[in-house]
Formats: sequence, C-alpha cells, structure tokens
Amino acid sequence: MGSFNSDSSLEENQAYKQIIERLVESIIVHSDYIIVYINQSGADLLGENKEDLIGRHLLDFIRDDFHEQVKALVDQVMNGDAPAETSEQVIKRPDGTTIDVEVNCNKVDFAGTRAVQSVFRDITDRKETEKSLETVLKEINELASPVVPILEGIAVLPLIGSIETERAQQFLDHIPAKVAELNIQWLILDFSGIINLDTYVADYLFKINETIRLLGIQTIITGMRPDLAQVATQLGIKFNIKTFGSVPQALHFIGVRG
Repeated sequence: MGSFNSDSSLEENQAYKQIIERLVESIIVHSDYIIVYINQSGADLLGENKEDLIGRHLLDFIRDDFHEQVKALVDQVMNGDAPAETSEQVIKRPDGTTIDVEVNCNKVDFAGTRAVQSVFRDITDRKETEKSLETVLKEINELASPVVPILEGIAVLPLIGSIETERAQQFLDHIPAKVAELNIQWLILDFSGIINLDTYVADYLFKINETIRLLGIQTIITGMRPDLAQVATQLGIKFNIKTFGSVPQALHFIGVRG
C-alpha cells in the first residue's frame, strides 16, 4: 500500500506535494468515495475549484452509467494487493459537459485513513479519433459491397476481397435495408471475388439470406470457386440457396434472355 502518511504525507512533504501538483495527470484521493485530496489538474478536469472539491462525493462527477463499474473498481483495489487494471470512464462536469478518461487506481494510506488514489487521463481526443476511424471503416465497407441494380427487379451484390467478421456484420446491418429500398425481387450474391471463407463469415451470409428472404426477395449464389466450395465442404457449411457458376447463368435461370 502506498502512503501519504508521516514524513511522506502530502501535507508535510512540500517537495512531494509540488511534484504532484505539477503533474499533467489528474490525481484524486478519495476515502469511501469522499474526495480528500485533488491536485490542480484534477480540479481542472472536474471543472471546479480545488477547495470546493474537498469533501465532495466522487460519484457526483462520474456519469451515472459508470457508477457500478467505479464501485467494483474501488472494491477490487481496497480488497486486493495489486493495482486494478486500467479502465475507461466518463467524467460528468457541473456544466453538463462530459470527458472520456482512462483511470488507474491504487490503494494508499492518507493521513492514517485507507483511501484510493485515482489517476485520470483525458482521452477525449483519442476516443473522437477512434469514432472517426470507425465511421470511415464503416463507409469503406459500405462502398466495398455495393448492391448494384442490373435489371428491373434484379440486383447483384459482388463480394470482393477478404471478409472479416466485422465486415460481415456491416453486411448484415446495411444490405437488407438497401435491397428493400431498391424494390427488387432477386438478389445475386456473387462470390467470385471472395478471398476467404470461414464458418463465421458463412454464418453472417446465411443470416443475410434469411433476412432478405423474409422481405420476399429471392437470393442466388454465383461464382463459388472450387477452392471455396472445398473449404465450405470441409467446414460443413451448407448454403440452402440456388447456386450457379456465373451471373449470366443465374440471370438465365431467372428468365432473362438475350
């Protein structure tokens, strides 16, 4: 357990106190969730004066949906011998704004009282960057799998490249709505550009097929290469969908001539 007691007390050791005060990280020491010490960075993070924060309840500054997580974290620190794992939480400031933070907690002795030292780091910019990347990836996945109308009532979904689980989930999220907008009766799933096929991807494709069928749209698979067919057989994947070697063959089956 760390100590703020006796010679190393924040109140008595001015040199140590100055170091803590100058840290960029926000440091809050709390006992039974009551704030007993906070450095200037911490006060800036919470958006109030240091003096006004002493004696306040820590959870007043944590967004409600993170309260149980914080309680579990504090309980883990107080009843364990090692620091808790880093967690992500959201600070709720008096002005209503929120700040995404990363938190590390340690058990300390503050003036003879068992307490928790929490070190908060503002990760708002990082979270915004992550959200932006997620949006970009989502848009890329949508562009990489366009539903292409080719004739009245018929569209093709060309599946191209390596399809990972996340991308397959994007298909499930967006393709049914897209085909419903197009008012089609037939959707051709063209496998000729797929690099990989595994049970996870096959499961998502099966779910897409079932969802589309519930919309009254018939599906056909084309372009199932021998290597993909062999993998499907080895994995025990069964597509209960009409299958053809090429898009023209599928169109001929639908009744398109010429």
